[in-house]
Amino acid sequence: ADMASTASDSSGEASVVRPRKLLIPGCAPTSSLAREFSLLMAIRTWNTPVLPLQCCPLHSALRELRASSRSLERSKCRPNFAPNAEAQCQHCGILSLGDDMDEDEDE
Repeated sequence: ADMASTASDSSGEASVVRPRKLLIPGCAPTSSLAREFSLLMAIRTWNTPVLPLQCCPLHSALRELRASSRSLERSKCRPNFAPNAEAQCQHCGILSLGDDMDEDEDE
């Protein structure tokens, strides 16, 4: 089945919107909320400077995240980059190294 959908462009004409290719085609995309949560969990493991002009420690840490992201974007391409995952949460789409995503359903 073709999973393309339609959308209107600025002229009001319907156009076909093709789904984007995923890193792991057989898995669902990770939700925006889950991506943001995982980034927050990652920066909570960092000891970064709190800049005097920043409003709070969170936004200081996010500034460091942005700097790290920019540095990685400038790094050489890695054509074989792929997530290291064996399982996926069916609710949010986060990938996991094991089949521990269903633990809460047993309780």
